[in-house]
Amino acid sequence: MSKYLPLYDHLVSLKRNEWQTTFKGIETILGFKLPKSAYSYPAWWANNIDMHVQKRAWLNSGWITNELSLKNKSVTFIKNNNIKITTRNDNEKFHNYTWNKPEEINANIRIIWQPFGKLNLKDGKIVTPKLPKISGIYEFRFNLKNKISSYIGESSNLKRRMYNYYNPNESQKTNIRINKLIIDNLNLETEISVNIATEAWIDSKNITKRCDMDDKSIRRLIENLTITELNNNQYTLINK
Repeated sequence: MSKYLPLYDHLVSLKRNEWQTTFKGIETILGFKLPKSAYSYPAWWANNIDMHVQKRAWLNSGWITNELSLKNKSVTFIKNNNIKITTRNDNEKFHNYTWNKPEEINANIRIIWQPFGKLNLKDGKIVTPKLPKISGIYEFRFNLKNKISSYIGESSNLKRRMYNYYNPNESQKTNIRINKLIIDNLNLETEISVNIATEAWIDSKNITKRCDMDDKSIRRLIENLTITELNNNQYTLINK
């Protein structure tokens, strides 16, 4: 909770049972800008106890969030006496060594989508250029009368993954769903393009490192970040 201690201290000092504030007001107290997820996802403000350190700032001080408005960028905190309060001094007894300071990790991940070809139907089956037999991230991008939607995935073998989508067996529920989705959209004359990203770079502390796309954890990280970014750009995401 270290970086959110100023919010904890502020809530403990309040002498009333309700506090309405804006995200900017909280940022003023903390001295830094809230992450994008705070502006985009109600879950960031949820009162469940999990690994998200910001929640401990209000839960440990005996407060819960209420009346969240992402549109107005505001939230109301109300005091809840049923929450077991852990004081700052109690927490500090279990702090790490003095040399183990809070550290912010600020890294950017870059990928380049490469359009690989369009999808067509022939005799009721999907036809597309063959993808390379390598690891990467892929996207089906749908364009129906300039309304864009997208499906994102990752694979250690792009060629095999595409084959499974186009020729699913009866046990592959996701592949069957995407196959039907593609065929239905092509019958509606939706334009569908396959994009792939087989290279990625991480920029951190003025150092650029190339990502190992054969590492599944790296691909999953990039996949999830891409989904989040496209969602922020108001794409319609087909991923479930």
